Amino acid sequence: MGIAAENAELERDILERVESFRARLSSALRALPNNPNVIRISKNCAAVPMSQVMAGRMNLTAKYHLFEGVYDELAKIVEKSSPSQIRMLIEGIIYEGGTYKSYDDRKMVHVHPDAVAHIKTLWGSD
Repeated sequence: MGIAAENAELERDILERVESFRARLSSALRALPNNPNVIRISKNCAAVPMSQVMAGRMNLTAKYHLFEGVYDELAKIVEKSSPSQIRMLIEGIIYEGGTYKSYDDRKMVHVHPDAVAHIKTLWGSD
């Protein structure tokens, strides 16, 4: 096998590993547990106890209390990002205050501390 063919094979292997990693991580993010303090009424409706709202610095955004919204958005970002971008995203959430820029509107999203803990456990950080 020539050097060019070996290089092409190496590139295919790397791309396959990156795609596999993205798929596993996005699936694992979507499988993380939701907020047990939220009472799901229907697919598009949930109740958050006022004690939880007050504990969350009066954060009234759905994503803050309904963890699956954050997990799903992070999974979508992971599916389109390079491994180094993924590491910066996840470690930024874990170590830099539990925030990230939304994929849709580029606004800062605050992640509930319990969701950050789930993400940290998944990532394997101490």
